[in-house]
Amino acid sequence: MTAERPARSLPAWIGALGWLTILAAGIVVFAAGLPTQNDLGESAGGSPALVTLGIVVVFGDLVALRGFLVVQPNHARVVVLLGRYRGTLRTPGFRFINPLAR
Repeated sequence: MTAERPARSLPAWIGALGWLTILAAGIVVFAAGLPTQNDLGESAGGSPALVTLGIVVVFGDLVALRGFLVVQPNHARVVVLLGRYRGTLRTPGFRFINPLAR
């Protein structure tokens, strides 16, 4: 038998701030890797590694959207990470948890 324990979570505004920061960083890295043109119309080489890194960061950030959830008043949400009980959320409101947890 498993004893109930509180799950760790953040207020959603903190999660959203971190999410937006990582998204912006991914877009900047992606844009920095794109080829550019100078005033003469010549193309300056881009960096495929930076483009790939930007895509990976943005994709990972989209996966992180799964971490946002709503706990209704007088309800609870059970947090399970990789099949193991991690705790119960009882604090009502918009929360952010580990995106791999459900």
